[in-house]
Amino acid sequence: MKILIIDDQFVIRQMIRDELETGGYEVFEASSGQEALIKLVQNPVDLITLDVEMPGMDGYTTCSRLRSDRYKKFISNNKSVDVPVIFITSSDSPTERQKGFDVGAIEYFSKPFEKGSILKTVNKILKPKSTYQELQVAILYHNETMRIHLASIARKKGVQYKCFNSIDDSINWMKLNHNHLGLVMIEHHSQEMPALDAMQNIQKEKSIKQTPTMIFWQEEHTSELIHFYKAGCSDSIKTPFIAEEISQKIELQLNRFIINKEKHQILDQLKSLDQLKDNFLNACSHDLRTPINSILGLSELLAEDIHDKEQKHFLEIIKDSCMQMTQMIDSLLSIGKIKTGKLKVQLDEINIHSFLESTLKKYIRNNLKKIDYKLNLQLKNPTIIVDPFIFQRIIDNILSNSTKFTHKYGTIQINANTLDNLFYQIQVTDTGIGIPEKFLPKLFDEYANIGRNGTEGEPSIGLGMHITKTLVSSLGGQVFVESEEEVGTNFTLTLPLGGYNG
Repeated sequence: MKILIIDDQFVIRQMIRDELETGGYEVFEASSGQEALIKLVQNPVDLITLDVEMPGMDGYTTCSRLRSDRYKKFISNNKSVDVPVIFITSSDSPTERQKGFDVGAIEYFSKPFEKGSILKTVNKILKPKSTYQELQVAILYHNETMRIHLASIARKKGVQYKCFNSIDDSINWMKLNHNHLGLVMIEHHSQEMPALDAMQNIQKEKSIKQTPTMIFWQEEHTSELIHFYKAGCSDSIKTPFIAEEISQKIELQLNRFIINKEKHQILDQLKSLDQLKDNFLNACSHDLRTPINSILGLSELLAEDIHDKEQKHFLEIIKDSCMQMTQMIDSLLSIGKIKTGKLKVQLDEINIHSFLESTLKKYIRNNLKKIDYKLNLQLKNPTIIVDPFIFQRIIDNILSNSTKFTHKYGTIQINANTLDNLFYQIQVTDTGIGIPEKFLPKLFDEYANIGRNGTEGEPSIGLGMHITKTLVSSLGGQVFVESEEEVGTNFTLTLPLGGYNG
């Protein structure tokens, strides 16, 4: 990085040069303001140290020239920011300091200065080790003195900044730098850049609308503040302000930006991991189905030629185990389809009486627990409109869950009735072991598992009820559960009679 030392005293120039060169900076010298302006046009720099008391053109005049439109576009290596200027003076006073800040100085040193102090300050300005060093701040302020003052405060935080005189230019720059745009500071009362127009333009751009914004307002504009907050303003500060106050507010908004950015990065990572998990489950589910189908097919062929009761019993165990595995695979595939939006609802008319009777017959045929299945139908019109495949999965999930957690010789009853002319209700009530109260709120969560197998050791992976609720929602319905331990569980399903398709 390049630094220009402007001082009429050779000894002072040499002291500063020696110090800065130990920090690895490339140093140039000028003995007057006039010489400095000529050198800077030919050789832009990253920072300037400027003596105040020089014959001819003093430090204040030199700095004013540096900040003028004629020179400032040439003298800085970083075209997006004004070159930082450090004043060095032997007559230090609050009045002199304010005069220096007014013309564009960002720091003051009094002669004689402590060894190493200038290098330390230069490093802070040019090599800020800050939490905010990758962040950008946009300053929309027409008053040049205020722009310089705000830029100085931002720079001390280690933040890069860019000043603007035009709303259009600022919006274009913000869109290009949206990934690092940590804060936008806007002057309220500028006629050249109306603050409300700037806010509204920011809100129109998706990439920058969440960027924290700060409005600088005056006493007479208090009543207008509400409009800025409605337009998305994050904070406001009354002018004139204390430097420490604005410094704290800038830090607060930059921290807010960093936290939000980290939150979105974590969410993106979680979404990516979730997608990898879904892809893995889908691949595994498809790959597992092929060997299971082979086992089922071969078991059925063997059963035709085997007459020994014990061997037939073993084949039944193989068949039941394969069917359980198939149900698990179907559950995994359903989760994949639901999450990827590939589950399509295809409505059709069905007779719910025939549908439920046929479903119960299947459970009665495989009724190893000798459960008493009952059906009570009280629908005014048995014809409903629904997706038959999805509806079958819902009823099977609820019935298989009730069967799994009901003891031998228990009872499972299905009640179906019309609520009104718009909805019908199906209730599945069992006399099973029930669900502990603490698990009821999360029963329909993905992979929710109450930590118990069925009454005969049937396994559970915690997907059935989550899939059920998701499928019910896809049909425009709702599902509820009531349960009491060692008494039983009641699932209530409500669906629209006329069907629902998103």
